[in-house]
Amino acid sequence: MRIAYTIILCLNFCLSGSKSIGQSIEFADQMYEKGSFRIALKEYLKIYYFDRNSELPYACMRAAKCFDLISDDENAIKYYKKLKRYPNVDPQKSLESQYEVVKIYLKNENFKLAQAEMYNWEQYEIEMDEDRYNFYMSMILLHQSEFDVAQEYISNLSYYHSLDTTLVQTIFDKMLMNSNKKHGGAKVLSAIIPGMGQVVNGEWKDGLNSAVLNGALIWVFVDVAMKLTTVDAFISVGPWLGRYYIGGLKNAEKASIGKQERRFREYKKELLEQIFKYRPN
Repeated sequence: MRIAYTIILCLNFCLSGSKSIGQSIEFADQMYEKGSFRIALKEYLKIYYFDRNSELPYACMRAAKCFDLISDDENAIKYYKKLKRYPNVDPQKSLESQYEVVKIYLKNENFKLAQAEMYNWEQYEIEMDEDRYNFYMSMILLHQSEFDVAQEYISNLSYYHSLDTTLVQTIFDKMLMNSNKKHGGAKVLSAIIPGMGQVVNGEWKDGLNSAVLNGALIWVFVDVAMKLTTVDAFISVGPWLGRYYIGGLKNAEKASIGKQERRFREYKKELLEQIFKYRPN
């Protein structure tokens, strides 16, 4: 696929006639500023593949940004990382590409890969954007339930004291309490009253469905036992009753986990709103 794409670029480049590299960059930049990222991307890639001089890092970075803006995350990461391989590239640009890779990983919730990229920042012997570094690390650690360390990174933000620090502390306290939630209680509730564990965790439809199914099967079980024998009831209805009863317990636990995850995202949203409210532009 890559070979075919390169051939197409080569043909386009040849057909473009005498258009210089400078003209191509000017046209690509115009398309980029207008928001025509796919057209701009084609031009930047032509420059990247056919100009092995000074414009290569610029074209590479711009191509990565275009891929990023059209939500082609795989290629965006690929070209951001390509930029770092050039020995003469501006270290600040290389660091910026590292930031962008981490941002994509965070967006896609690939927190382990994001953390691995963060560790690579130590190789840069230039001044980093400390706020950006602290923010990214806090987001990674939040999703690893390392709330104390995440809060420490938040407190290192240069504008931390502009935030409502009491509210931030409250949010972290709620996150910690939520992370310690046990899910056995939901299973117990559904064991006593089928479907109740799902209902108390916000899964009304699933809870009512479980209650109706189990209730109907219990009624059939009793009816068969009274008309025939208990053994007949166990043989004919028992497997179905057991299946849906145990399934209800598992669903109750899933509902409890789902509620825990929803609450975490709510608390994270509160925290982000507080941070973005006071973050310098």
